[in-house]
Amino acid sequence: LLYLGILLDKLSFSKLPTKKVKLQRLLFEIDHNHGAASASLESAALTIEKELFDLWEYAGYGDILKPVSNVLRQIRSFYQSYKSLNKIPVSRRQTDSFKKKEVAFT
Repeated sequence: LLYLGILLDKLSFSKLPTKKVKLQRLLFEIDHNHGAASASLESAALTIEKELFDLWEYAGYGDILKPVSNVLRQIRSFYQSYKSLNKIPVSRRQTDSFKKKEVAFT
């Protein structure tokens, strides 16, 4: 099993993937799936979900995993939050309200 180009058995499990790592992986999957935007998001979300479940199982967290539908919904919600932040014009990204949204996202 590959995860971000590294074999699972070589990963350190002192920390599970952060939001940043998951978002990078999701964006990579979306960029490399050449289909309709919604189809590529669904395909990428399913890929990320499978990798996360495999990783969590390997790390010993299999007994506390949430149902697949919850994980997929969270991945989609996370992606939509990212897209809404990116839609804000660069000129408005120095405002306090944008900085609050950015902090809430991270």
